[in-house]
Amino acid sequence: MFSRVRPAGALLALALLAAGCGDEEVLGRAEAYLTVDPAAVDFDDVAVGTIKTLDVELNNPGSALLKLQAALDDTLSGEVSLAEVPESLPPGTRRTIRLTFAPTSPGVREGNLTFTTDSGSTPTVVVTVRGRGVNPALVADPPMVDFGRVLVGTTATQAVSLTNSSDRAVEVIRASLTQATSLEYSVTLDRIRLDPGASIDLVVTYSPNDVGMDEGAVTVLDSGPRAMDLTIRLRGQGVESDIVVEPNALAFSGIYPGQTQTLPFFVRNIGVDPHQITKMVFASSNGAVAGDLSFAPNATPIDVPAGDAVQVDVTFTPQSTGMVFDEIRVDATGQRNTAVVSVTAVVEPAPVARIEVAPPSLNFGQVEVGMTSQRNLQISNTGTADLTLTQNITIVPAGAPYTLSNAPASGTVMAPTDSSTFQVTFAPITAGVAPAAELVVTSDDPNTPVVRVPLVGEGVVNQVPNIFVDPNPLAFGQVPRGIRASRSVLVRNDGTAPLILNLVRLTDNAGGRFGLPTPPAPGTSLAPGQQLNFSVEYFDNGVVAAYAGMMEIQSNDPGGAEQVPLTASTEPPPVALTDINIQLTWSRTNADVDIHLIRPGGSFFDAPSDACFCNSNPDWGMPGNATDNPFLDRDDLVGPGPETINLTTAENGEYQVVVHFYADTAPTPAPVDATVEINIRGTTVATVTRALNGSERWIAGYITWNAATQMGTFRPSILGPFPTILLLCF
Repeated sequence: MFSRVRPAGALLALALLAAGCGDEEVLGRAEAYLTVDPAAVDFDDVAVGTIKTLDVELNNPGSALLKLQAALDDTLSGEVSLAEVPESLPPGTRRTIRLTFAPTSPGVREGNLTFTTDSGSTPTVVVTVRGRGVNPALVADPPMVDFGRVLVGTTATQAVSLTNSSDRAVEVIRASLTQATSLEYSVTLDRIRLDPGASIDLVVTYSPNDVGMDEGAVTVLDSGPRAMDLTIRLRGQGVESDIVVEPNALAFSGIYPGQTQTLPFFVRNIGVDPHQITKMVFASSNGAVAGDLSFAPNATPIDVPAGDAVQVDVTFTPQSTGMVFDEIRVDATGQRNTAVVSVTAVVEPAPVARIEVAPPSLNFGQVEVGMTSQRNLQISNTGTADLTLTQNITIVPAGAPYTLSNAPASGTVMAPTDSSTFQVTFAPITAGVAPAAELVVTSDDPNTPVVRVPLVGEGVVNQVPNIFVDPNPLAFGQVPRGIRASRSVLVRNDGTAPLILNLVRLTDNAGGRFGLPTPPAPGTSLAPGQQLNFSVEYFDNGVVAAYAGMMEIQSNDPGGAEQVPLTASTEPPPVALTDINIQLTWSRTNADVDIHLIRPGGSFFDAPSDACFCNSNPDWGMPGNATDNPFLDRDDLVGPGPETINLTTAENGEYQVVVHFYADTAPTPAPVDATVEINIRGTTVATVTRALNGSERWIAGYITWNAATQMGTFRPSILGPFPTILLLCF
């Protein structure tokens, strides 16, 4: 007969049997093992940009300490992460760890979370992990609402379509304006449940109550997963009217009496309804014509369809030089206030050639028969246009005892300020006063086409002195400002008796610009054929201009005192001799672009502090000291430059360099490319270029000058061009 043995007893018996057989085994060995709950983790759908966290429980139901490690598959790394994983679990202990999914893009993520332990029973435990990144369910189209320009006091409405782009139903809860959004906006949205693919309109209105830009946003709260609330940006501008008149300033320049220029402005309808121009007049005449100004079309009313524009051409035909100021006033429906277009004009004298012959007559005095006496004659163009000699220079009558040498021929062209010097020789063959004669110069000078120079001389048989002066006239040409120029004058006795110099003086020194440092002493005697030299000087610290003077040499020449005309023109100094030199050029003609240099602490078009066309030589430094004052040395009204401002001695501080597109006289207005070259102490430190539209101002940059070290730097401006209504100094 057999008895049943309990399993536990059997195990114990086996253990005792084993113990009796040897010492290698230990009775009742302790062991640890790992269980994980849940065995599979599914995050389901998680919106891109959000985070979802799930708990996972670890359990060691064994009787020994469990050591463990956890690792995620590479397919999950970066978007799935673990937190609070222990290194060990005591027997009978449970521990919760956190598993997080943070998708960065749409799509399914799948992989394993693997635990590795020191348990013989559970050396590896694998948990499957799955999740799907999804885009937010609710999508707005368009994502931004721009109302554009809206008339103050009216309301504009736009709709934004909200669509459920997910595969699950979404509840749209509410829409609200953000805290910083103007209350001139409002939104309307009904709470609704949207099935997949369904849409609803969010209605946004804009009712500006003042002029200016209004921006903000509306947020939409929904039940779908998303990183943040759906936000729709709002933008709009309140304006005075549907009617925009541009440009609001017209400037005529580079025009002469009798010429015609036409400049346009536009009346634009930016609204959605048609409008009419009801009245358009000059302020000075209350009509469509004001002096030399007129505009067309001029018969009102004029229709302006929605989104369209009417071009108004303003024509200027000046009859005289000077400046003109007026306004055109435009009234239209859809407009709260009268629009004003300012009209300015600068009319310059037309370029013209001007001939000047010096001296106006030649008196050779007494010349011994058989001898000769020579005098210089100079032709100059003192006008503003080229001068052309239309015939050869002649002496009338042809048989007179006078001859020409080095005279310019017919067809010679002389630019403004040019001159030509030639000689007339008197050679008497008989005693007595020579027959009346004259030298004839013919040119295209419209005012003086023919110049006649009387020639006077007398032949004698006795010995007489005869003075010859060279050069006569004396032309210094172009002399840089601040530079002292010196010219040598030769006096020779071409007669047969001693020449006594009684007095050499300046009868006109052009305001002190001409000087005689060491003239011949009174009583100086020159034997026949003998000569001497002395110097005449020219010095000026003023603006660029031409000057004339007169020197007189008194002697015992029976022909009387010798008159020597003096001429010189002041020019800008060499760049190397200035602290600051700025030069402006631009890309085309028919454009009046101006350069401005504003002293430290000054402002644009401020007469004391802005060196420009209407303030070309302000007194910036010590009174009476010209070297510390700026000079606008060239103002070009028609382009393409250069315009130049020079400052020999700069003061401490920061100067502004500004370019102003004053006026566009082209048939079709267009931008210009303005280029500014900055020279400091003779070195070009920067060249900057920018495109400008008419009436725009551009701060090209800043010059910082250290008077102690006499060094400067240039810093370009980061600002772009911007419109300006200033046209003259104040």
